Amino acid sequence: MLFAGCAAGRAKLTSRVEILLAASDEGRLRSLLDRLQLVEHVGGRIVAAAGEERFPRLALAAWGSTVAARTRGEVQAVVQFAALERLARAGIRAAPIKGPDLALRVYGDLGLRPCADVDIVVDPERLDDAVAVLRTLGYEGPPAGSPWLTDLHRGLAHPLAAMPALEVHWRTEWYSANASSGGLARTALQRAVPDGRGRRLRFRPADELALLLLVYARDGMPGLRLPADIAAWWDRYGRELQLGALQDIVDADPRLAVPLATAAATCGGLVGLPSQRLLDLGPARTSRGRLARSLASPFLDERRKHSAAPLVDGLLGGRTALATFVRRRLLLSTGRVNAMYERPRSPGGRARVRILQAQHPIRQLVYFVGHVGSRPPRPPDVEWGWD
Repeated sequence: MLFAGCAAGRAKLTSRVEILLAASDEGRLRSLLDRLQLVEHVGGRIVAAAGEERFPRLALAAWGSTVAARTRGEVQAVVQFAALERLARAGIRAAPIKGPDLALRVYGDLGLRPCADVDIVVDPERLDDAVAVLRTLGYEGPPAGSPWLTDLHRGLAHPLAAMPALEVHWRTEWYSANASSGGLARTALQRAVPDGRGRRLRFRPADELALLLLVYARDGMPGLRLPADIAAWWDRYGRELQLGALQDIVDADPRLAVPLATAAATCGGLVGLPSQRLLDLGPARTSRGRLARSLASPFLDERRKHSAAPLVDGLLGGRTALATFVRRRLLLSTGRVNAMYERPRSPGGRARVRILQAQHPIRQLVYFVGHVGSRPPRPPDVEWGWD
């Protein structure tokens, strides 16, 4: 947590870092970093601070993973650049989110933030047009038409295995009052400005930070990877934000108060984001916010992470988003049931899929009750010494 945190906080806690490094077991540390997907970024920082002779196996793993991620990231960066250029030429507003663009800007190295795919936000009204444009790059995906109410993006794949998947987002969360028409992502895209190197658009700093925090909330606030990205983002762009920079976003859409404040407060405790300077954290202290934070551990295993995420997401959405939450998480289509339970699409399996479709809401409710009743121990927040 210390090595994933903001630079100012790490500098204040140097003596504590030295004590923890001296007491750390390399095998357990390496295993934890593997599970959290932080070998490259945090592992590299640990090796730099302790020396390769102290953690030789971690040093080799961090170097190898960084080189491999850098190679993949170069391909992803080219695809992202080409996609944005094609969309700009077609007159479609689009901006990158996360992915290689974030890695280059906040880490300065594609190898320090491995990415599975390339994410782009587009104008919801031009979603079908954007998908058609990206197909000219050889990508294949779902047919044109109105997106499902439960979908955040259109997923596009390339027939060449070396090419990364593309996720074309028309929104990034379900919490906004106007989520069905794009939510904060659409508003942020309308406010985006050229990046100074051409026609590509860049989100305003306050909008980008809010989007990253809402993605973290939407996913159930698992792990340390996105908080580490947010900490690195803060080191790069924090000085550009004025006091209360995120409060303006909440004031414009009060439904974002609980998810945004809860995600910001969680990142404050885990990685030292000075969230109390950005917005009123009062909504994070409501019953919904406190319960969501208690369920969101940075060290959840994969099974628990995926089953806890829907509950955290539902808590942060609140009663106003209850109907959408039920459709999104409980009343699934047969196609989604097939994908979730990895059932083959065959005539003989239709009855089984229907049974799973009926059982799914009960299974999810059992998961929810189990998580509320047996929450995992959560590590204490670091005393980051906020001003």
